[in-house]
Amino acid sequence: MKKLSDNLALLRKSHGYRQKDVADRIDLSKQTYAAYEQGRAEPDCETLVRLARLYGLSLDALFGEEERNNVTLSNEQIDKIIRASSSIDEIGRTLREVLGSISRNGNNVEINGDNNCVNINSGNKGGKEDE
Repeated sequence: MKKLSDNLALLRKSHGYRQKDVADRIDLSKQTYAAYEQGRAEPDCETLVRLARLYGLSLDALFGEEERNNVTLSNEQIDKIIRASSSIDEIGRTLREVLGSISRNGNNVEINGDNNCVNINSGNKGGKEDE
């Protein structure tokens, strides 16, 4: 389960957690969780569900399967977009800021100007864990 181990490390880092933080949140020892990230052990179904809930992902996304996600905007983000509605330029800046914050939370954001499309994908690919 190489892909899962890589995704666990990426998700943890993108949320600013240490291995111990994740282990504590899902009721495991740090050593057990580290083994998951290093590909030396595989989590059971219950642990997979706890990990998916911790990161707000489906199990498919946890395993790195490409998935289109619905993005939930905070009330503050929605209010900011509404307040900016008087100026097209301001809307553009606001949307870029919101999409930037989504991107910083570990999602790929692609803006296609040709068809006015925004794609948001979770499960970035990346490197190994070194804490």
